[in-house]
Amino acid sequence: TTLRLPAAPAQLIIAQPPESVEGVLAPFEARVAAGQVSRSIAGHSVARRPLFVYHHRPARPRGTIVIITRQHPPETTGPQAFGTFTDILLGPSRAARALRADHTLLIVPLANPDGFVLGHWRHNLGGVDLNRDWGPFTQPETRALGAAITAEARRAPIVAVIDFHSTFRDVVYAPPKPTGPDLGEAMLAAITGDLAGADIRIDRAHNPGNGVLKSWARDQFGVGALTWEVGDASPPDRTARLATAAATALMAATRPKGPR
Repeated sequence: TTLRLPAAPAQLIIAQPPESVEGVLAPFEARVAAGQVSRSIAGHSVARRPLFVYHHRPARPRGTIVIITRQHPPETTGPQAFGTFTDILLGPSRAARALRADHTLLIVPLANPDGFVLGHWRHNLGGVDLNRDWGPFTQPETRALGAAITAEARRAPIVAVIDFHSTFRDVVYAPPKPTGPDLGEAMLAAITGDLAGADIRIDRAHNPGNGVLKSWARDQFGVGALTWEVGDASPPDRTARLATAAATALMAATRPKGPR
């Protein structure tokens, strides 16, 4: 393919709509202003940009759900799914309100702010792929976010970790099937049923100590952590449908069974 551009002092070619830190955080800042969630700064990036974490905490949570994206700066469809997913969980539906009554939500919309601002492909300003640094914790971003997740686990146990990314096709990386009850597995089972025929692959493996958030969370908290990869070319309506099915499945999986 040949692309011909008119003469100009500077040319900017982008494959996706331009984004800003303010734009990424705006939906969550609006919820802070409305009193629905709180905001904290877990720490700072290499360039001292703040690492914002948004919380919804009920009075007596039974568990904590961690939702994170933008470890890899240029991935856009994953964050789009993340946006729909979190909107539904923070929405007004009866199922969402029931989930929030029993579960803390820990939400990280921008895990790699330096890479995002500077246009890095996968790395932070320290030249490290953050999704290979969970466990080694050589970078301030993973150290701070790992500490924030661990601190939240002391309030209420981590019951699910969902890490949104983008890649060449829709795939969910999941651990091997557990022998007992597991929130991530229940959600995955529901998603698989809801999306029959949607050509989404479930790839099961667990590689302890490989530095991926999914593996660290599994080793640290024993939960069915998921890496949700949305196809780079997935149309927005399909991405929204997948994220809606995932959020609906998660809310159903957290519904109490039997008498409380």
